[in-house]
Amino acid sequence: FMLGIIAKFAATIATYPLIRAKIMMMVAKNNEGRNCCDADDNKHSMIGVLRDMFEKDGIAELYKGCRLQLLHTLLKSALMMMVREKITANIRQLILSK
Repeated sequence: FMLGIIAKFAATIATYPLIRAKIMMMVAKNNEGRNCCDADDNKHSMIGVLRDMFEKDGIAELYKGCRLQLLHTLLKSALMMMVREKITANIRQLILSK
């Protein structure tokens, strides 16, 4: 159980800046009314957006909002793991009682 939570925590920490940059690119595309993902436009590439976010406020900008995402993700994972364990225990009990 704890190993699952630790793995989910590490995965969220590793991928959160990329997810945030993707959302920033989508918002910029909607606000500008053009394709912000052109290959020749470095400012609107994934790396460009990550660089701009880092230059704006450092690591804190890359992980802005991460606490809520971690809370949501870890609680959801813990709940799903608990339900899975209960279902597995009930199925084992049904199988062994026959």
